[in-house]
Amino acid sequence: MVALKGDMAKHDTVALKGAMANFNFPAACPVVEMVPDKAEFFRSHDEDIAVYPSKLIPKEFSGCQYVWIGNADEPRTMLPMMAAYFNDSHAQWLVGRDPYEPVSFKCVYRNQKLSLEESENTEKCPSAASLEHRR
Repeated sequence: MVALKGDMAKHDTVALKGAMANFNFPAACPVVEMVPDKAEFFRSHDEDIAVYPSKLIPKEFSGCQYVWIGNADEPRTMLPMMAAYFNDSHAQWLVGRDPYEPVSFKCVYRNQKLSLEESENTEKCPSAASLEHRR
């Protein structure tokens, strides 16, 4: 679990907001700071992760998927880590911040491929296919 408290947690939340603020979000994708009650929780690499609306993208899904990291026993303290936008179940973009490094990233996808020209810090960008977990 990530134990980010006090100034460190505040810094990470501010840094992620900054990374997201510098990206032109579609109007349908506002920044969501708090984990919604209907989020799904799981563990990955010994970390608690919350995903909303779900980890698996429904067929023909268009909209946003949000990811937080922190303590699942205290979801209100979890920190926003990433936001992705999907159109017809295909990743269009992903923005976020690595919780362990002061590095934000922006990943833009065109035709299911990472656009190196439009993306930033591409070493942090997953493939579009890895984001497109479908039900």
